[in-house]
Amino acid sequence: MCVNDLLCQGAEPLFLDYCICGKLDDGIAQTITEGIAEACKLAGCTILGRETNKMAGMYSPGEYNLVGFAVGAVERGMKLPQQERIDDGDVLIGIASSGLHTQGFSLVRKIILTSSLHYFSPVSGGCGAQTLGEQLLTPSKIYSKVLLPVLRSGNVKAFIHIAEGGLLGRLPQILSEQFSVILGYPQIEIKNLCEVLQQNRSPFLQTVSDGGSLLWTTSTKRKVKVAVLISGTEPASCAQVVLVIASRSGVEELKTASRAGIPTRVIDHKLYGSRSEYDGTIDSVLEEFSIELICLAGFVRVLSSNFLKKWNGKILSTYPSLSPLTKGSNVHRQTLPAADKVAGCTVHFVLADCSLEAIIVQEPASVKAEDTEETVSQKVKEAEGQAFPVALQLVASGMVQLGADGKTCWK
Repeated sequence: MCVNDLLCQGAEPLFLDYCICGKLDDGIAQTITEGIAEACKLAGCTILGRETNKMAGMYSPGEYNLVGFAVGAVERGMKLPQQERIDDGDVLIGIASSGLHTQGFSLVRKIILTSSLHYFSPVSGGCGAQTLGEQLLTPSKIYSKVLLPVLRSGNVKAFIHIAEGGLLGRLPQILSEQFSVILGYPQIEIKNLCEVLQQNRSPFLQTVSDGGSLLWTTSTKRKVKVAVLISGTEPASCAQVVLVIASRSGVEELKTASRAGIPTRVIDHKLYGSRSEYDGTIDSVLEEFSIELICLAGFVRVLSSNFLKKWNGKILSTYPSLSPLTKGSNVHRQTLPAADKVAGCTVHFVLADCSLEAIIVQEPASVKAEDTEETVSQKVKEAEGQAFPVALQLVASGMVQLGADGKTCWK
């Protein structure tokens, strides 16, 4: 995308890269080299220089730090925009995009989380059997091959890259107040992908940061009622937290829920003679609030098999690892010497047989050489904060369910 920004300055792109590693693997080095060469060919870039350094004391085997940046070369008198040359009668030409560019994906994720859309939704029109997710993975277009010949002609007075800011935000940056623009809007072809995203125009036509038209016709499905067995009140578009249950009083999460107007209950296990009696009380409260999904967020009590069978496929929890093979209370300590240097969390359905096969979402967390058990734990908590709302949305929207075989089913 840096190349596109350079083209808007009237510059021809040039590329440099720098690779640092602990131990250089010839196969990986060749893959990196071929990838850079292919990308530069696509972008019309000349590779000015490459440098590779081995720093065994700083990087472990298998770790690579690859830095690449683009610079532009342009004659001083050819730099764009040339606003003083813009005059009445000039023609404004739009170049078709390949779809959504990088600046639009934060909004796309929000749309998907707040509507009935999901990554497996079909895209109508001339997209074949491609799903919304497959369309979103279309690489962003680099415009070098289209624009460089035009730039060299000297006839271009200005370029604007409207993937950021949109037409309304970008045009005033190159036009003085005495000029106006007439757009041939009826002739603009709207991408099928963008039609699916609530008739929003492609980022090269209208700003993606303006979410009004995108969110205007989103689904208003009934929200699934969720109980959180402590701690947290993560929001989700298809779910509404209507109850927070704690096993002891005075915890901060109960205060947070009360401030948000969410009902709370304290069910102290020490007041019950058996686990089944304790679970029965929880079950009665859940029924009282017509709960449909349960989120175990820091709830450490072991639930009885009868309770789990009744709520089968309706209980979500997290595990502080990406692998079910990582067992015990010192999960983060086990992560530190790992060769792959990756920790993370797994959000899954809670089953009576304690199986982790019913995985819904996993979120990785990078582990650095300087990390301690405490810092890894904090990174995993942050990963849980990202993964749990996504998993809750998937289940509440009906996109993910627990199958009869005890495994996750995607619709």
